[in-house]
Order: sequence, then structure tokens, then C-alpha cells
Amino acid sequence: CVASSALAAWTYDAQTKQASDGNWILQLHPMPKGGGLQLGNSNNSGSAIVQMPEDRNLDLSTFHADTGYKIYGVYQSGFRGTHSASLIAPDVTNINSQAFYDCTNLTRLVFSDNLSGAGNSAFYNCPRLVEFSPAVCPISTISAYIFQYCSKLKMEFNFPKATSIGSSAFQNSGITGVTAENVVSMGSQAFRNNEAVKYVYLPKCKATSDKNFWGCYGLTNAVFSSEMTSLSANAFYKCSALKSFTPFLSDKLTSTGGGSA
Repeated sequence: CVASSALAAWTYDAQTKQASDGNWILQLHPMPKGGGLQLGNSNNSGSAIVQMPEDRNLDLSTFHADTGYKIYGVYQSGFRGTHSASLIAPDVTNINSQAFYDCTNLTRLVFSDNLSGAGNSAFYNCPRLVEFSPAVCPISTISAYIFQYCSKLKMEFNFPKATSIGSSAFQNSGITGVTAENVVSMGSQAFRNNEAVKYVYLPKCKATSDKNFWGCYGLTNAVFSSEMTSLSANAFYKCSALKSFTPFLSDKLTSTGGGSA
């Protein structure tokens, strides 16, 4: 880390693919098929950070105005394991897998309201993360392990475009509620041991997977499709606060695993 100085305009060198504001030095990489830049690079580490100031708060709000370039993405492992405290990146619409994996000092992330993709384990084990934007998040898939172990992220999320929830997506996280009107499937342990979640609204989801809500002690309300066909093994084990479950009855239900309630 280097000592922080007064904020300066961002500059970008297209030859080295590095950007700097006098405090930060970032490694960037062209987006596939052109059309902007992404944080990180194409080598094995993928790291976006060349130099980090002491305050560790990265604000890219003026990057486009300063340089004429837009940063649309975060490369795979772009910030993995770094000590960044926050990132404001209002043009970022795509985040690759493990981009913020093990960022244990990270407290705040702000992306475009048009965020369309976030890969597997994108925010895995960010235990100090307390703020994430957008809360109405238009990603098409809620990827596996995406918020696992984000235990302080006490937020409600709406995923209006997502059609699936990956395995362990919210496991051991602090997320308090999820609305996802178009989700039709869930991977195993999607919410396992999330003691903070109070409700899920998944009105098109017709089946649960193994241990989806195991240990969700705070879950009080769960809504699924009226045409639910199966409840898997241990899906709601230890959900002692569950008061409302929809559908209460389903004539399409053909399979219930052991310990599903």
C-alpha cells in the first residue's frame, strides 16, 4: 500500500493497459469482442491491482468522463484475496467467477443497475460485506456459491430475470429475503445454514434440491409454485420458525425425501 493523496483524474495507457489516479494503479484488459474494458488481466492471477493506497477504497465513478473508456467487467479472480475495502464501479455489468473470492476486508460493492452476470463464487467468503448494489439485481443466473459466507450482508434481494439458483448460492450468508419470480430450479444447499433469511418468494419453482433450507432457523415464509412436484431430502430440516408454506397442498406432488420438513 502507498499513502493516499488528493484525488486526481483517471488516466489510461492503452499500450500498458494500466490506469491510474495517482493513488491506485490498475491492470485492465479489453472486453471480448471489443466495447470497453474489464478490471484484471489474462494471466493466471488475473489481478486488477498493481498499486493500492492505504485507504483501499476504489472509486471509478469518473473513469469514463476522465478517460473516454468504460469499464464494463471484472475479470476472473480480478480482486481475489486482495485487501480492497470498497469498489464503486457504476458501469460494470458483468463479473466473472471468483472475482472477489476471499476479499475478507471488503465492505461495499456498487455496480451498474443493469448488472447482467456474476459467475460462480463471485463474492465467496466476503465476511465483512455489508452493502451491495443493485439490490434489484437483473442477473440471468444466480450462480453457485455466489454469496456463500457473506455473513454480514443483511439485505433483501430481488432477482427479476434469474431462472435458476446455483448450489450453495446463499449458504451461510446473511441475506434476509429473496424474491425471484422466474426461478424454476435450485441447486443443493442453496440457503443452507442461512439463519438470517426470513422469506423466499419463488412462485415458479416446482421442486427443491437436497438440504436447500437446512438450518434456516429464521425462515418464516416460503412460496413455491402451486404445481410443486417434489420436496427433496432434508429440504427444510431445522426450519423451526416456518409458519407459512405455499402451496399448502399440491396434487402434483409425487415425491418427498426423508426429513423434507
